[in-house]
Formats: sequence, structure tokens, C-alpha cells
Amino acid sequence: QDGAPDWDLFKGRVGGAIERARAAARKSTIRVYSEIVDILSQRGKKAAVLRLEDQWNRLIGYHSFPLFCAYFTDHVFSDDSRFLRDVWRRHTHLVSA
Repeated sequence: QDGAPDWDLFKGRVGGAIERARAAARKSTIRVYSEIVDILSQRGKKAAVLRLEDQWNRLIGYHSFPLFCAYFTDHVFSDDSRFLRDVWRRHTHLVSA
């Protein structure tokens, strides 16, 4: 599917890892960091990036955790403002460094 993960596999593997981390952390908050979105974008797989962003948001609905995504903006957004807007719409907060 253009490099995007299968939802059932993603939910099982990543969701399972989040559940295990939460159980091990007990009362501590877990945080999730993803750079796979950037790897996909570097490979020009914009549709896969958007699907993965949607899958992360869907998984947050099941497990409620903070997710931090990282993109190198130089190569991702310099030529496609529509893609940038599509990515931004899938996030609640944006930080530029």
C-alpha cells in the first residue's frame, strides 16, 4: 500500500507495544515518537505519510498517548504547500525548529 502500514498489523504491533509500555510504566506517562513519517516523505510517499498520520490518530483514540512526529521540513514542504496543509490538519500542535 504505497509504504503505509496495514491498519490491523499497525494496531496490533504498535498498539500492543504501547499497551506493554504503559503497563511497565505504571503511573508514569508514556510518550511516543515517530520518525517513520519523515522516512516515508523522504522517499516521496506522500499518500503513505497521510495514511500513517491518520493511523496514528486512530491509535491515539484507542490508547490516549502523546505522539511526537518529526519531519525535516527542508525536503518535505519546500515544493508542496498542499501536502504541508494536509499534514498540519492531522496534528494538534506544531513546533518548528
